[in-house]
This record gives sequence, C-alpha cells and structure tokens, in this order.
Amino acid sequence: MEVVRLQAQLVSALRPAIRKTERATIVCMGTLTIRTDAAVDRALESLTSDGLSRSEAVRAAILAAYREKKRATMRAEAEALRSDPDDVADSRKLAEEMEAIRAW
Repeated sequence: MEVVRLQAQLVSALRPAIRKTERATIVCMGTLTIRTDAAVDRALESLTSDGLSRSEAVRAAILAAYREKKRATMRAEAEALRSDPDDVADSRKLAEEMEAIRAW
C-alpha cells in the first residue's frame, strides 16, 4: 500500500509538469501516374541511387523543368525587347535622363 501511496504522491507532484500533446500533420498532394520506357527507368534509377525516393526525384525533375521553361520564356522576352528599336531608343533616352540628374 505504501508504494501505491508514494506513486500517487509522485504523480500529484509531477502533474503540472506532465503535458499531453497531440499533433496531426495533413498534407494534401495529388497523385501522378506515368508510363516509363527503358531510358526513363535508367534515368530514374540514376537519380535515386543516392537514396532519393522515386517521388522526390520526379518532383525535383518537374520543378527543374518548370524553372527552365520560365527562364527560357524570360530570355525570349528579353531578346524581343532588345531587338525592338523603339524599346532600345526609349531605354537609351531614359539612361541619358538618369545621367543628367545623377548626384555625382
């Protein structure tokens, strides 16, 4: 009985220090199913050889392709502006105006 009483006292003494925490993480992700050929299988095997999961490798590849596409679009837009005589003239005029009001 003494042990039970001591356990009860210990629990009572520690009660303010005992916390129960419950957490849940919910991540909503879509699912993508693809068919692979031998070349894709080899590439995927190479990308996952360091422990990266197939899903992580595919996600990284899609994001890399997306970034490259955005860069290519920006390069094309910049080239179009650089080739536009009106835009080039406006840029030069603005540069001259900025030079004229330069502090030093």
